[in-house]
Amino acid sequence: MEPEENLIKQRLKKLEEIKKLGIEPYPYRFKRTKTIAKIKEMYKEIKKDLHLMNINAATLFPGLDGFTQSLYSQFDLFDD
Repeated sequence: MEPEENLIKQRLKKLEEIKKLGIEPYPYRFKRTKTIAKIKEMYKEIKKDLHLMNINAATLFPGLDGFTQSLYSQFDLFDD
């Protein structure tokens, strides 16, 4: 038997053992802690705070890329 086949068999065996313990090995649910509206609100607050401290993409990433990002941010090109 090839080493790769051995490895696959071992992993499948471990997977079955986990399932027998009643544990979902690949859970498809997660606990939500914030809503999208709250995250957008927080983003706007953080953005204002950074602006007050004169921190923007141009100061964080000197060069053309940072300058371009600061223009996007300044004109809210991606905001709703």
